[in-house]
Amino acid sequence: LYEISSQANRDIDLQAFYAELHRILSELMYARNFAIMLYDPKYELVQYPYYADEKDPPPPEDYRRPAGHGLSGFVLRTRQPQRIDQARYQALAAAGEIHHAIGSVDFNVWMGTPMIYQGQLLGAIVLQSYDYAIGYGDEELGLLTFVADHIAAALVLKHSASALRAAHARLAAGSEALQAKNKELEQTLEYLGVAHHELMRQE
Repeated sequence: LYEISSQANRDIDLQAFYAELHRILSELMYARNFAIMLYDPKYELVQYPYYADEKDPPPPEDYRRPAGHGLSGFVLRTRQPQRIDQARYQALAAAGEIHHAIGSVDFNVWMGTPMIYQGQLLGAIVLQSYDYAIGYGDEELGLLTFVADHIAAALVLKHSASALRAAHARLAAGSEALQAKNKELEQTLEYLGVAHHELMRQE
């Protein structure tokens, strides 16, 4: 948790930040297949800024889709951590709770937990195992949920820091533009003064 918090304070871009989160989770549990999903409540769209899966390639960078009724959509709708094995997946699909799942669904165990910060749903983090020798139990789900809360807080901090740096950059650019304009005005006034003296001399 300390490492996750420290990554939020480092001056690294978001992609490097997500990769570090993946590395940290990999030290805690099997995390070969890991994804971070961000949720836009205004348009009810999701995007995957970080996606590592041994069967499915990552979606394009600008990929957006409706939150939908797939596995991750189920996590968003319930706002609860979910551990889904094949038996539960089939039961949820039969009940209509999950349909139109995107990606490979021949997993052994799939886990997803919402990222919630101060009541705001930011998205979800997902882990899954295709290996029938490697599964996840309630202990791993509890750990993932605990970590997700800290990842959500770190994400908010990271986004705030990025927004602050962007604002400073805009302010600096505006200040440079203002200084250039002031210099231009000073030169104009100097030229006007020279022209005024020349007119007086000619008069």
